[in-house]
Amino acid sequence: MHKNDQRDAQAIAEAAVRPNIPAVSVKSQEQLDLQAIHRVRERLVKEKTAISNELRGILAECGIVLAQGRSALKTGVPLILEDAENGLSDPLRCLVSDLMQQWYEQVERIARYERQLQQISRQNEDCQRLMSIPGIGPVNATLLLSHAGSARQFKTARHFAAYLGLVPRQHASGGKEKLMGITKRGNKQVRKQLVHGARSAYRALLAKTDPSRLKTWLMRCEGKHPNKVIVALANKLARIIWVVLTRQTAYEA
Repeated sequence: MHKNDQRDAQAIAEAAVRPNIPAVSVKSQEQLDLQAIHRVRERLVKEKTAISNELRGILAECGIVLAQGRSALKTGVPLILEDAENGLSDPLRCLVSDLMQQWYEQVERIARYERQLQQISRQNEDCQRLMSIPGIGPVNATLLLSHAGSARQFKTARHFAAYLGLVPRQHASGGKEKLMGITKRGNKQVRKQLVHGARSAYRALLAKTDPSRLKTWLMRCEGKHPNKVIVALANKLARIIWVVLTRQTAYEA
C-alpha cells in the first residue's frame, strides 16, 4: 500500500539482513544471451500466431473458413488466391497475399533462431544432459539453462518446481490443509515450454513398452484427466532437471 522508492529501499535493506531470505543468482553472459534469443523468438511466435488469426478472420468474414493448423494455411491460401470465382475483390486478394508473405517471413525468422539454439545446445554439455530427459529438446534445454543456470541456488528439487509455478497451492485453516491447483508463479514462458515438453513426453512414454520408472508412474495415474497428468509430469520433469543440473549427470530411465 502506498508503494514508493523509499519504502522499496527499506524493504530491500530489511530483506538483506534476514538469513532466510533467498538471494537471486546473478546471470552469466551466456545466460543473458540465451535469454535474449528466447525472448525474441517468443515475440516472433506470438506475431506469427496473430498474423494467422487475422488472416483467418478476414477470410471468414468473406465466407471462406480455413481448417485449423499451419498446413491448412500453407495449402489453403494459395488455392483461395488462385480461385477467381470465390468473390474476393482485388484489394482483398492483395491484402491476403501480403499477410501470407508476412507469415512466411515470421516462420523463417523463427526457424533461424531455432537453428541457432540447436547449435548452442550441441556445444553445451549442460544442454546435452538436459536433452537426455524425455520431453526436453534444444529449445527447452537452452531456455532452462538461461533461467536456472546450475540450479544450485535452489535448495531442493521442490524449490525449483515451485520457482516454475508447478506445485499446488496450499490452503490451511483450522488445522486442515487443502491442496489446490498449481500456483502458476515464476516465469510463464519456462512453465509453458516445460508443459509442452511434458505433453510430448506423455505421448511418447505411453507408446513405449519399456518398464521405466517414469512409465510405471504414468500408469499409476491412469483414469485421471490427461491435462492433470501432463502438468504433474511437468512437475516431475522439473525435479529431474534439478537433479541433472546440480549433479552434472545425464538422465537414466
